[in-house]
Amino acid sequence: MNDAWDHAAAYSSSPALLQYLLPFISIGILALGVATVAHTRALTDSQKGAWLICTVLLPLAGSLAWIIILLTH
Repeated sequence: MNDAWDHAAAYSSSPALLQYLLPFISIGILALGVATVAHTRALTDSQKGAWLICTVLLPLAGSLAWIIILLTH
């Protein structure tokens, strides 16, 4: 029984909880980024590129890194 409590306590700790919430946070940022990019049609091409990198590609890279870390540990 103590093992079950220890296991539950480990998952409720802040770093472990953040580890499991990270993909949802990244997907939320990605969705927000896609919506933002869709509304920036008046921007120049270089500004659109910056918006794309900051709001879509970086969260996507974060999600991919999270998946790789989980698969290798």
